[in-house]
Amino acid sequence: MDFTVDNIEHALQSFYSEATVQKEANRWLTEAQVSSQAWTFSWQLLSPEKPAEVQFFGASSLHIKVSKFWHELPTGEVAPLRNQLFERIVQFAKGPRMVLTRLCVTLSAFAMNTIPEVWPEAIHGMITTFQQAQLPGLQSEDLCRVLLELLTVLPEEFSVAHIPHDRKPLVRHELQKGLSQVLQLLQSLLSPNSPPQIHTQALKCFGSWVEFGVPLVDSQVLIQQVFLAAQHEPLFETAIDTLCTIFSHHSAYKYPSCIKSMLTNVVQLKPLLDKSIQESDLGNTQMLCRLVSTVGENHPKVLISDQTDPQHCNNVRLLISMILQCTGLPGHFPVDESCSDITFTFWYILQDDILSCESANRVQLVRTFQLVYISLVEVLLRKVQYPDDKEYTSWNKEEKEQLRCYRQDIADTLMYTYALLQPPNSLLGFLKDHIVNLVNRSKAEQVRWQDLEAVLFMISSCSDSAEMTEAIYLPTIFSQLVSIPFTHISLISTALNLIGSYAEWINFNPEVLSSAIPLVLQGIGNQESSSCATMALKDLTRENQSHLLPFAKDILHTCETVLASNTLKPRDAVRLMVSVGYTVSILPVSDMMSYLNTLLAPHIQSLKLLIEQQPSVAGKNAILMKLGLLSWLFTSLNTDRETDGSPPPEWSNQQQQPILVILQDLFPVLQSLMVKWSLDVGVVECVCEILKRAIRTLMDAFAPLSLQTCQLIAHIYQSTPHIALLDLAKQLIILFGSSEFFRMTGVSLFNSLCTKTLATLQLGLHDRTDLVEGFMNMLHQMIKKCSYLFLNTECNLDSLLQAGIAGMALAEGPTVKSSCLFLSEFLGAESKIPNSPKIVQSHCGTLVETILKCVSGESPRSNMGPISDVLLALNKFHFQLLSQCMTTLIQQDSINIGQASTENKQTFARMVLKERVNKRKLREIVNEFTLACRGLLGTDYAAQTALTI
Repeated sequence: MDFTVDNIEHALQSFYSEATVQKEANRWLTEAQVSSQAWTFSWQLLSPEKPAEVQFFGASSLHIKVSKFWHELPTGEVAPLRNQLFERIVQFAKGPRMVLTRLCVTLSAFAMNTIPEVWPEAIHGMITTFQQAQLPGLQSEDLCRVLLELLTVLPEEFSVAHIPHDRKPLVRHELQKGLSQVLQLLQSLLSPNSPPQIHTQALKCFGSWVEFGVPLVDSQVLIQQVFLAAQHEPLFETAIDTLCTIFSHHSAYKYPSCIKSMLTNVVQLKPLLDKSIQESDLGNTQMLCRLVSTVGENHPKVLISDQTDPQHCNNVRLLISMILQCTGLPGHFPVDESCSDITFTFWYILQDDILSCESANRVQLVRTFQLVYISLVEVLLRKVQYPDDKEYTSWNKEEKEQLRCYRQDIADTLMYTYALLQPPNSLLGFLKDHIVNLVNRSKAEQVRWQDLEAVLFMISSCSDSAEMTEAIYLPTIFSQLVSIPFTHISLISTALNLIGSYAEWINFNPEVLSSAIPLVLQGIGNQESSSCATMALKDLTRENQSHLLPFAKDILHTCETVLASNTLKPRDAVRLMVSVGYTVSILPVSDMMSYLNTLLAPHIQSLKLLIEQQPSVAGKNAILMKLGLLSWLFTSLNTDRETDGSPPPEWSNQQQQPILVILQDLFPVLQSLMVKWSLDVGVVECVCEILKRAIRTLMDAFAPLSLQTCQLIAHIYQSTPHIALLDLAKQLIILFGSSEFFRMTGVSLFNSLCTKTLATLQLGLHDRTDLVEGFMNMLHQMIKKCSYLFLNTECNLDSLLQAGIAGMALAEGPTVKSSCLFLSEFLGAESKIPNSPKIVQSHCGTLVETILKCVSGESPRSNMGPISDVLLALNKFHFQLLSQCMTTLIQQDSINIGQASTENKQTFARMVLKERVNKRKLREIVNEFTLACRGLLGTDYAAQTALTI
């Protein structure tokens, strides 16, 4: 359709009323806004008789043309356009508001394009025009409101407008010249006599100019007026927003004296905060909470400075008490209140600034603020608590998740305070006293489980900060665990998390294990606490292997019983198997295999039965579960670890390592599994992961199974190529490639993988980019570490290089990167592969042509880095070939190199051939040329998207 007024109105009606055509209508309307006809129809759509949504579209279209298509406007129409805009703004002075605002934004965009050359002293002109205007039907209040709207959006437009870099300082200077007039106007309007609407709009206008940049020393009177406005309910919210803008502006820290003097005004708002909290006015409470937190976190150095000034110290004390009051708001987050978390950043920044001071000041400041942070801990002990079960069950899923995140924020806040709270006000000492008092009370009376859970949670939060040698408070804390009445699952779970979080500390204090391990094992048997218990046991067994022997029997018996019950969630069962591996690793040789055979026999038998069944979703899930258990067992079962300081056991041929023994029995099962499920990526990947983990653990000891594994890989890969098989083969060949017994098998496997992959890729690369990526990664590593593979007569180097070139031309970033790594390595491999220069010479023309096509626009810009590296390798190792191919291809008209001019092409070729060493410089050359080819060189879009590439 043509972009006529009638068609636009019809499209707008469809957009707002017909959901089925909304997307298409939006696309067409967007095209209309950027068309040249928009300069005409925008004014027609602003006719008074049109509906508001039509008028708004007209104003928006006009703004797009003025802000982004200014170059289309003839010079002679600039002055008339300004007059028209003023006329339309006056026309809509009484609304609709959204149209008026959009027209004001358009006039602001006009100003960005015309000051100071065409429109000098624009701000003075705007103020004078509206102050002197005498228009029928409009009162002075209407004109004042329009002027304030215009002055509000003007600095906002400056921050978002696409102003050329060389003009931006000039435009900023012109706006700053008019700043004094704006402030003078606002000072006259921010008076108690102004109508509320004008007063509110003046506050917003001041906030907008503060964002632009108003030195605090030049606006003290205005700021005092804003504080006065905050005392009046109709102006309260806008005034607080403006004050937050003032205190958070990036330049405010330059005026510490001003901030210091304004603290008096801030703390005078305390009665308002008290009233808001008392009346449960959540809106006003949140606004005041945001203000005091903003002041505190943006100006902590002011708060800790000049401790000799009594007035300042009193203001700081009052401000911090207000922030603490906000932290400890009554009720539970996020149901009863939703703003106490705003204050957490302040508490971190304040302690960080205190501890960053010079030592002389730091000692005094720590002494001064320790009691404040103790009060904070007391508040957080209450805020971290769960509500009663009846209330908690009424919460929805989102609210429960918000509470979980909130508790984690409290844990982080506690961790930050640890360094500040040192003896005699130690954080652990405070928490130790608290838990001892609660446990003693619980012997005589019923104690709320929430109180006990809260203190255990906070002790757990300190685990990352506590020293491994801490022996004053933590032993007492852990001794209390056996006396705690565990009456609630949340309390049990938190106690288990506490044990797990201090697993490393327990390694230095092994006497704690006698009380910790029974509690953890008891938790494993409880379905509700099994997740926390398995995590705790995994941490304990990993960090305390040298102390586990006295507890090994109980641990293994519990694990065997629970695993056999099949009641655990898959993740919990996996964690339990990891614990089994850590524990079994410290057993005597005679006991180790006996236990493993007993434990694994049911799982291996179950796998055999599953293989015999017809493939199904349930069967697959069961297989993946069993394979996962074995895989994680192989991760932690390592008999080469030193546990008690003695060397690891020597394994003779008669006493092979447990993983090898298990794998030898399991291998026929894995073979059958791979054959039957060869088409299923998930099962193949899981089997490969078992073998890779076994290889990583056994290393050279995997040799007895290496040839069988190669045969299995080759067999399955011929049926269905999988990336996981390529990765497993790569790991095997790198590990055993230099061994005589493996060398011929490795060559045979490599040839088989290459032949099958190349045949598969001939069917098309675009649907197999993951296979290309895995294959190129393997080739890259093989050239680096096992280059002899490329010397055998069956290795088709031509086809491998062609596959790499084709992979480089794909769109997927990881695939392109792996292909380029292979190509770069191959180009410099003459010393390893003597025949490689001849191969490169045969395909250099195709390689350079592909690079040029990619750079010219056939590949995403994000791929230019790896492609540049291939160009660098060509330049470094095959300069003459590159020079000939580049010169020939640049001159050919048949090679489409985007929108780049002939001069661009020649300059690019010359600069590339000149740069043979500096990778960064060559990447810059390629990036600039690709922008020229795509017609993006020098555009704002290119500059903005460069940060994401």
